[in-house]
Amino acid sequence: MAKDVLFSEWLNEQMQGKWTQAGLARAAGIRPSTVNKMLNSKVKRPDTESLCGIANALGISRVTVLQAAKILLPEPEFPEKHDLMMIGGQLPTQARLIMLAFGKILLELMK
Repeated sequence: MAKDVLFSEWLNEQMQGKWTQAGLARAAGIRPSTVNKMLNSKVKRPDTESLCGIANALGISRVTVLQAAKILLPEPEFPEKHDLMMIGGQLPTQARLIMLAFGKILLELMK
């Protein structure tokens, strides 16, 4: 099982060598004191708007940041997810709909 990382540790890692507190705050559209509080674990539950600003500034998915802050639960392990998305993304719309319908039928049959 992976180590449970504090959001402050995660954010420090993301900023390492790339951002100052003031620079990240400016890019995220939040106060420097907010970034400081996040980095020093003085915010129990950061607000979603600030986290989304941080995601935009860091150039990463909002879901990733919300999961790091424990606002969203991580997705369960699903090793084939990437492969299914790659295949589905290459199919024309009609074929994707057929793939989806087939998946729903499989779910019903497995009940």
